Amino acid sequence: MRKSLAFGFLGAALAVVMACGSTSPRVFGDEVDGGGSSGEDLEGGSSGFVKGDASVAPPCVGLACMQVACGGGATTSVSGIVWDPAGKNPVYNVVVYVPNAPLADIKHGPVCDSCGGAPISGNPLVTTLTDATGAFTLKNVPVGADIPIVMQVGKWRRQITLKTKPIECQDNPITDVQLTRLPRNKTEGDMPLIALTSGCDPIHTLVQKIGVDPAEITAASGTGMVRVYNGRGYTVPGVTGATDAYAFWGSLTEMMKYDIIINECECSPYARDTMGPAYENMRQYLDTGGRVFNSHYHLNFFGSSSENGGKAAQELQSAANWALWSSCAALPPFSEELPKKLRW
Repeated sequence: MRKSLAFGFLGAALAVVMACGSTSPRVFGDEVDGGGSSGEDLEGGSSGFVKGDASVAPPCVGLACMQVACGGGATTSVSGIVWDPAGKNPVYNVVVYVPNAPLADIKHGPVCDSCGGAPISGNPLVTTLTDATGAFTLKNVPVGADIPIVMQVGKWRRQITLKTKPIECQDNPITDVQLTRLPRNKTEGDMPLIALTSGCDPIHTLVQKIGVDPAEITAASGTGMVRVYNGRGYTVPGVTGATDAYAFWGSLTEMMKYDIIINECECSPYARDTMGPAYENMRQYLDTGGRVFNSHYHLNFFGSSSENGGKAAQELQSAANWALWSSCAALPPFSEELPKKLRW
């Protein structure tokens, strides 16, 4: 089935939000990362680092007191690969670090940030980024029991504790995929809050394929991190009590609760504003940093068509040369005669 657009979504489907690049400076503790290449060691974290008066070194604090000076250019390191929640696909440009303070809560809703994420918190002691293969090597790691390691990209964040004390002045690889994958549910860490409107494209199955726990897929009245709104005539199996997608698009207040909105194609380019100013709401949501993935006929949120009466925001209409559906055969209305691959 044809798919129309991944407008503002960071890459391919949900993996995008987990694989955001580093192109602008980010603050790590007291240091600033100028946007280095993947896998780069961003901060050595030496407890002997001196600022101001070089004759007086500040006392170490917390885990910094456990860092060990190694001779001959050696270092105590931890290495591994960061995976998607399913533990199947490696994720690049994930920030991996040792925090030296408690992590701050992650707030939900649109943010004007190239990665659509949350600040790196916890006063990082040592940091690095995963490379194109998802691999990382975190140098100058403290040598002690229960050392915390944080993996964060966008609003996906997981903190683990090393099961064994690192062996000083050598690499300590983590080989257990279950330890270095991103969280599947709230009990494992932080996740973006996602709104999913149902349709005849089974994109909701992609959410589960990347490893999101089915228990996190609920109605808007539930507590899941993926909250479902019913599109015209379609529902997501296993979700009860879902409210109307058109009422959702008609309420900017409701849309602004979410980090990401995913709209499954309804097999027809229906007018979206039957229950409120959906087209203007979409513009405002995107302008404030919201991330949207629209499938096929939801293209009329962006391009002018007879079905939307040209109501899509002008700045979105002019953002690209939309082909719409005038140059391709329209799909038939959804029915039991459609191929099984289009059904739930």
